[in-house]
Amino acid sequence: ACINYVNITLGSATRRLKEIGIRKVVGCTKNQLIMQFLAENMILCFFSMIIGTIIAAIILVPAFNDLFVDPITFNLSGDTGLWIFLVVLLLAVGFISGAYPAFYISSFQPVSIFRRHENIRRTAWLTRSLMTAQFGLAFITVIVSAYLNANNEHLLSMNWGYEPDNTLVVQLSEPGQFELLQSELSQYAAFEIISGGENHIGQGAIPARIRIGGSEQTVRRLNVGSGYFRSMGVRMLAGRGFSVQREGEDRTSVVVNKAFVDENEWENPLDQSFQVDGEEYSVVGVIDNVMTNLMANKHPVFFAKSDVENYSVATILIGAGTEIGAMRTVEDIWAKLFPGSPATYFLQREIFDVSFGSLKKLNRMFAGIAFLALFIACMGLFGLASQNATIKLKEMAIRKSLGATDTHLTIILNRRFIMLLGLAAILVTPLCYYGINGLLGLIESNNMPLGAAPFGIAYAVVLITVTVTVAAQSRRIIRLNPAEVLKSE
Repeated sequence: ACINYVNITLGSATRRLKEIGIRKVVGCTKNQLIMQFLAENMILCFFSMIIGTIIAAIILVPAFNDLFVDPITFNLSGDTGLWIFLVVLLLAVGFISGAYPAFYISSFQPVSIFRRHENIRRTAWLTRSLMTAQFGLAFITVIVSAYLNANNEHLLSMNWGYEPDNTLVVQLSEPGQFELLQSELSQYAAFEIISGGENHIGQGAIPARIRIGGSEQTVRRLNVGSGYFRSMGVRMLAGRGFSVQREGEDRTSVVVNKAFVDENEWENPLDQSFQVDGEEYSVVGVIDNVMTNLMANKHPVFFAKSDVENYSVATILIGAGTEIGAMRTVEDIWAKLFPGSPATYFLQREIFDVSFGSLKKLNRMFAGIAFLALFIACMGLFGLASQNATIKLKEMAIRKSLGATDTHLTIILNRRFIMLLGLAAILVTPLCYYGINGLLGLIESNNMPLGAAPFGIAYAVVLITVTVTVAAQSRRIIRLNPAEVLKSE
């Protein structure tokens, strides 16, 4: 907004040059002119702040509270800090946006003004630099928004490494609940496999230090029960999972994922073992890489046997299409067994709904920022395009009378803006590419690699928006009658 004001003020200064010259001739000092321009700007900023405050209270604050869990309150009557912030904001924005135009315009000399030697061409570099910066910011926000949207689709379409659709998960809060629940549910044919674990796929894993040979490494660990992998639909690549028949043997056995095998370059993983807290564990099974959390599914993970009394969840394999009936049955049985506490359960496919919801909110927030940045840039562009068309009106009329085509006139009128747009794209592209890739390199996640699509989308969106913005001024030039424009010459 400050950039727009500086650009438009400098662009419209030619209409006030005679006023400045006359005021200086009749005795007005430079400081008086500076104070006049700053006061005018402060008044504009004051009314703008009132409008902005109303918009924030009615639209922005409710929208923000819809995006995030912790709501914010907007109360002008009892918030001294907010009043101080608004006053400081008014003074800062008013001075920053109005200082350069005020000091620059007030420095013009009356003689130069009346002889038409004074103009604002010396500020062309500033207006072009500011406009390029605005377009660059618009490009960055649109690129980030496009990438986040594509990344959400990428995460939604990822293979989780197991079948989450037919697993019902029940949260446990006390020791002994699992045995009672298992005893009741096993009487129903709809519940095919009933297992559980101290930890659960999708609810995170605990870090563990292990020793393989002479080296130590940190991996992820989950403690699960007998039949857990079958209840979760996890694909076993080699060996076996935990079973009731091998309860004693499984206490020193582990199941590892494919990433664990690849990390240690094992050719025969079932012949391997490693130490955890000084105790030796043998690898008895290898499973496919499973998504232990939304952002990672290819980290080394091992599963150890959990005692039943430590179970925090029960995992139940149900038949396809029986979800509603199974959940009602679980709720009824839970109410009978544990009347003092409500049942907490969900389908495994819903495990990442909260995380997906947060990502979607983040994407909507960046989309809003991108829209705002593009809208502000186009507002400034529209103002400059209008002034440019006014300044070049006679030139365009002469060119049209000499036979220039509508296309040629449009190119001449808008080529400067297109060049600034191209310059912004050239500067921003490597900045975004290396910046986003650098951030992705710091985050171990399932995020998709940055490709050309977000850049192409950003270029198209910004170009179309800019074209629509300057179209009105181009149409005005195309429809002008040279005789009407030049009749006073």
